[in-house]
Amino acid sequence: MLSKDPMQCTPAFSARLNLDTLVLVAWLFIAQPYLSPFPTGTDLQPLGLVLALLVLSLETTYRLRVTKKFLLTFLVAIFIEVAHLILFKKFAGIYIATYIFIVFSWRYASYLTSSVIIGLLIFNLIGICWYFVEPSSYNGIIKHFVNARQSIGGAGRGSPGFTPEPSFAAGLSTAYAIIYYRFYSSNEPAILNWLFFLLYVISIYLTFSVLGYMFFPLVAITWYFTSQSRNKSLLLILILLTSITLVAVFFQDIVPSQRGLLFLKKILSDPQLFLLDAALQERARSLYIGYQSMFSSPFGLGHGNFPVATANVSQIVDLESIFGKSRDIMGSASGLGSVMAGTGTLGVVFFLSVFLSLYGFRTMADLGLWLVSLAMFTFTFSPAFPLIYVLLVLRKKFAVLVFTKNQNLAAGRHGKLLI
Repeated sequence: MLSKDPMQCTPAFSARLNLDTLVLVAWLFIAQPYLSPFPTGTDLQPLGLVLALLVLSLETTYRLRVTKKFLLTFLVAIFIEVAHLILFKKFAGIYIATYIFIVFSWRYASYLTSSVIIGLLIFNLIGICWYFVEPSSYNGIIKHFVNARQSIGGAGRGSPGFTPEPSFAAGLSTAYAIIYYRFYSSNEPAILNWLFFLLYVISIYLTFSVLGYMFFPLVAITWYFTSQSRNKSLLLILILLTSITLVAVFFQDIVPSQRGLLFLKKILSDPQLFLLDAALQERARSLYIGYQSMFSSPFGLGHGNFPVATANVSQIVDLESIFGKSRDIMGSASGLGSVMAGTGTLGVVFFLSVFLSLYGFRTMADLGLWLVSLAMFTFTFSPAFPLIYVLLVLRKKFAVLVFTKNQNLAAGRHGKLLI
């Protein structure tokens, strides 16, 4: 903990203070990866990655030590990047970026406190509400900080907040909620947990995102299994009743045609309609194209060439007849799909090893966290989405710290959790 004694403000103390500030700023742009004061032409902004690399470069000793811990990941990432450069005359970038996110998250997990997570959720909700409260100022300002899409609204779509799409904003709220309820809720007052849950549900509702509704049960399960409440059945009933009440009573009359609720209504009336949802078909289409492309080109076509893969597959398969509800998009709506098309078997093996190396759970809540990470990577987000790896690393880091604490206690010493 930093000292407040001005007499102790030595150069070393000042350097530590500056590093702490830089770490927190890096966490902000990693946890809000679509936001940047100078946005590039891509959805995900590289600022968080650049700051993470800068922070790690300032701690040479630790960087060398942690490189040994993730040595295999580092070597495979370098190998794929070099192979990609030789084959396609450019760096893929995503493999080194994944390694940097993993190392940074492992080293600086202790900075991601409950207060930081609560602040991130509130910040995300402010952006989501701003879209509805002041649409003119939102549209005029947000384009300077986010690579905003030209056509976001319409057709029952909700607020994108500080992201290009509503589903991305819902994904951020989901990640914050999973982290909070897995690692912090058991040590926080019940009223704060319920307040956090209320803000989370409101943010999901206002995005109108099908993704948000699909991930909601995993958030509820995480809270349920990490709760210290003596009557967990009562907690589960309260979670369900609160959710139903918020949606059915307070919000339904505001925007009764919102996309997420319409999706739920359809699949409840006819479960077969689940496969006919346009967004789900886009993701299934991307996975199908990626698989077919990898089958014909085992080492991929190069990252950024998913449109080439789409064109190649379209020549042998009538995609419209299989995925009739999907838009005719050239890019990938699936992180796994883009990896299969980009670097083929090499990329699949790399990310499979990442997920397996950071696998391992002690409770159902841990399983839920791991499944959210896997679902985000497979069905929704780009492989460059940093919170995928943050979730995985926090889970593994927490398990190591608990094991160390138990060993210390068994030896008569006190362990200390950093998360």
